[in-house]
Amino acid sequence: MSTTVKEENEKTDVPDLETLIGKAKRAFALKQYEQAVTTYATALENYANDCTPATVDIYYLYGCALLENAIISNNVLGNKQEEEEEPEEPEPKTEESTKGRFFFGADGAEGEEDAAVDLFAQAEAAEKEEEKEKDEGDAEEPEDDFEAAWDILELAKTTYDTMQGDESQLKLAATYMALGDISLETEKFDQAILDYKSALDIKSKLFPISNRQIADAHFRLSLAYDMTSGKLENQIEHVEKALESVKSRINVLNELLPKAPESKATVETDAKGKGKATTVQENPLGWTPKFESLESMTKSEIEAEIKDVKSLAEELEAKLEDIRATPADGVGGTTMDRVGRELDKELNASGFGAPLAPDQPVNDLTSMVKKKKPKPAPGQPAPGVNPLVPDAKAFNPLVPDAKPFNPLVPDSGSLPSLGKRKAEEDGDRDEKKQRVE
Repeated sequence: MSTTVKEENEKTDVPDLETLIGKAKRAFALKQYEQAVTTYATALENYANDCTPATVDIYYLYGCALLENAIISNNVLGNKQEEEEEPEEPEPKTEESTKGRFFFGADGAEGEEDAAVDLFAQAEAAEKEEEKEKDEGDAEEPEDDFEAAWDILELAKTTYDTMQGDESQLKLAATYMALGDISLETEKFDQAILDYKSALDIKSKLFPISNRQIADAHFRLSLAYDMTSGKLENQIEHVEKALESVKSRINVLNELLPKAPESKATVETDAKGKGKATTVQENPLGWTPKFESLESMTKSEIEAEIKDVKSLAEELEAKLEDIRATPADGVGGTTMDRVGRELDKELNASGFGAPLAPDQPVNDLTSMVKKKKPKPAPGQPAPGVNPLVPDAKAFNPLVPDAKPFNPLVPDSGSLPSLGKRKAEEDGDRDEKKQRVE
């Protein structure tokens, strides 16, 4: 009994559904996506456990909040990781502690002999500890926001697909666009192409070509094709169609400009002083797609829109020119592939890695290479040694008229006998002594 009362008291502390949705929408508009995610989750947990036509809008808004929060968190975490990656300073090692062995960690107590370090055991233990921590982290880590957003928007898509009417179909198209954004962010480009195409098919039935949503769908398709190898022609096609849509919008606006009113029409009031509603009211528990009406725009609004759309057209024309500048040799590839080819072209132009021309002379440096003398094969005599005479000495070119030494003939060759050498040394000594005297 006490448990039931406690649960009822906790539920009464939760604001009503309309208040929660209003807070979540306000947080989303202020780009406080984490707070919006938390508030939408609270609303779904307490008031909308199932995705039905009555609650599907909340699921769509929750999925969009999860997507935006995931994009922001992914960028922040990536920048933070780059800043925190700094090299660790090695610990000082003394000569005694590292002599004759490996040493890791602090010195032992005085007089205590250091124990031998088993490197393999330590590496194995560290690897097991890492795997254990990783498994625990995976078990405790909450679901990735991209995956959560995908699951929630898939539920919304399935429900919208069962509903009739242009408004429901436009909401279905918006859901396909959000799913395409998730696939684009998670690098599932083939899936992004399928979702963007589904959204474009629906919007093309509901809007004229001059509508901005048509241009936006074509442009996002071009981004997905840009990240897919071998899809250059498809990318060019959708950029051209986006540009066609933008130019069509400029023409429509120019036609409406002379007839446009200077200001908005005054709102009629009834006897109680309340104005009559002339626009679609916003759904407090969901969202209402907008069907624009260019005829209701004032002259200043049309002029500002023309300026903005012309800027978009210039950007699309520049992008189209860059894409068409890609070499038309059948080598398309993604943007990174084309950047790599351009870099190779610049390096070749500066002389790095450029191939030689057919008629370009080649410098032969073979004559400048010094070769080592070949070693004699086992059992073969060294160069200049007579293999027939044991211990024979080579001919000495520094001694004039020297002949090869023959140990069988006394006083032969360039090596004088010991007696003759001693006599010559005594004669030189006597001659030096006479000069001194």
